[in-house]
Amino acid sequence: PNPREADIRKVVEFQCAAHGLLPVSDLGLHISASVGAACWVGQALWTPQYSYSELSTGLAVWERLLEARGFDYGRYVNAKRMLETHGTEQLRSAWERLRTAYLEVWYSVGASRRMGCEKSAKAAEASLKRLEEKQARKDKRLLRCKEKCEDCSQ
Repeated sequence: PNPREADIRKVVEFQCAAHGLLPVSDLGLHISASVGAACWVGQALWTPQYSYSELSTGLAVWERLLEARGFDYGRYVNAKRMLETHGTEQLRSAWERLRTAYLEVWYSVGASRRMGCEKSAKAAEASLKRLEEKQARKDKRLLRCKEKCEDCSQ
């Protein structure tokens, strides 16, 4: 296991042992992780849930999404600074990679579990489309407001 997984397992197993519990059968422990994507869709993207016994898979999925995004999102205080640092084309490319990886993750879960997860993958895709449309409307409003402010100052 990678160091992150080893640390998580160490803490969970220590706490469970201290209380006489088992992570899966007693607690039903699951993992789900988020990847920052607010500048593209107004919120973070969440991975599917994985049971504690699938911890390595859940962490690998999370790391895959972080890698697809391609930069440390948390360093940027706001979208303006992110745009100044990366530029429009680089951010567009990062979004395409993240979007593709995100949908592949949801569809692969549906293919491997075959328990209605195909519906979840389609729901994730539809939700992503709605979030993109909502963010596009918000971006247009902000641009119009900015243009009005610039007109007023001249």
